[in-house]
Amino acid sequence: MKRLMFLAALLAASPAFSADWLALQGTEPDNPDKAKLRGWGFLQMTADGIIADPVEGLVSEGLAPYNGEKATFNLVGPDSRSAAVYLRRVRAGMRGEIPGTNGLLSTFAAVELGFLPLTLAADGWRPALMDASFSVHGPKNISLRVGRMKAPLADESLESVQGTADLIVFSQPVRALLMERNTASGMPEGRVNGFRDDGAQLFGAHHFGMTELSWAAFVGQGGTLQGPGDAGWDVIGRVQVARLFDESQVRNPLREEVSLWAFGQTGQRAVGEDDLAGRHRVGVGTQVRKGPIRFRSEFLWGQGVLNSGQAPPFPGGSQTLDVDGTGWGLNSLAMATVGPVDFGAAYAHYARNPGDTAEYRSFDELTGIVQWNPLPVLWLNGNVAWRQGNAPNGPADAQTILDTYGIYVGGQVTFVVPGPAARKTD
Repeated sequence: MKRLMFLAALLAASPAFSADWLALQGTEPDNPDKAKLRGWGFLQMTADGIIADPVEGLVSEGLAPYNGEKATFNLVGPDSRSAAVYLRRVRAGMRGEIPGTNGLLSTFAAVELGFLPLTLAADGWRPALMDASFSVHGPKNISLRVGRMKAPLADESLESVQGTADLIVFSQPVRALLMERNTASGMPEGRVNGFRDDGAQLFGAHHFGMTELSWAAFVGQGGTLQGPGDAGWDVIGRVQVARLFDESQVRNPLREEVSLWAFGQTGQRAVGEDDLAGRHRVGVGTQVRKGPIRFRSEFLWGQGVLNSGQAPPFPGGSQTLDVDGTGWGLNSLAMATVGPVDFGAAYAHYARNPGDTAEYRSFDELTGIVQWNPLPVLWLNGNVAWRQGNAPNGPADAQTILDTYGIYVGGQVTFVVPGPAARKTD
């Protein structure tokens, strides 16, 4: 079974539009009308839930009282055991060239007003400042961006959630290894960071015929954006090589290409009073997009400051932190356009503390995807994810709980405020 799932990972496919996200986020296009300073935004209405059975058969003294309840696990995403309909994202902001700078300066700003882990925590709901950056565009297509921005990490974390993301909920490896919360108390708490960081990023893109080399070097404050809990600096580097099929699509998120990318991140996090821990992440990925077919796969590895579950994994449990743990994950996705509809499948595998240890846990997701873009500003997306969890060397109760990991079912409607088309914006 494990070999079959690994083969599926290689043959299947995580959201697949690579493009040059480093440049598209806040660097305006050459078209003067689209480059002007303007308002922008989108909203996503989501209906989703997890189909799971109550846990039965727990025998340990600490967990037996939870027999008959549904486990919540450690999800950054839907953690309800029943379906819900809600405004998941309501994002509004400004973007474009600063008037009077002759294209030298541009800005990108956005605030999140929806109901998701970016805005919800134990102390209730509050808006989240997602982006607030200024970019200076220099010669030879090299730019400097300062402020709050997406960090140059995995392709799935960089892509446009309102225009190109095929998964309604980020894959398990991306949630587990790249989405951060404040850990200063010794456990993950508060709101997630949305892959954002405060800092400075030098980036550029250079063309050699139909080949593009894009890169970024980032220095930031430590990633969680939750206040005094951050420690030290983050240093991130990313490089991508893409072979384009159409030179007119250079700035198009849906461009046809064959690409390969890699990133590395290192830094420190506060993990308790006066305690610091190293946090390191690495990733590589590839994509092929041509005509109606697209494929993408990414491999992620992380060491230090890992979310390690919920104790107990039932309503009211506390998130736990593995300060020195390691984990790796694989995302793959394949999509095909048939008439007006896109069909596809995604596979993700995440292993935490792999090896012959009692802490080893593995998680697999196989997601069926269907989506339809009936209008330039309207996008409909449906996902069904079959999920499996394993604790090969853990106690029997751990496997009993993971056997109820459940099926995720979700539908989402995305509406982009008139301006850029829904599937052609960042």
